[in-house]
Amino acid sequence: SWADDRVAVRDTPRRGHGAFAREPIAAGEAVFRWGGVVFAGDEIRAGKAKPGTVAAIGEDRYLASPVGSDAHPADALNHS
Repeated sequence: SWADDRVAVRDTPRRGHGAFAREPIAAGEAVFRWGGVVFAGDEIRAGKAKPGTVAAIGEDRYLASPVGSDAHPADALNHS
């Protein structure tokens, strides 16, 4: 994964943590590239992926951070 230096992760009063712009970011600028490891469904169910980082990318294929990997600002993203 990659994150623009203008983005910081910080705690929020009601929602845990989130990604926030530290400087203005123009519409259309990339601020994250979400990466990870491709897992099959059985690997996800076996607990090999870090909870909260899993996204379906195909039939029985998921992109996620492996358990034990360092936290990354892209982990703070949601559907927005």
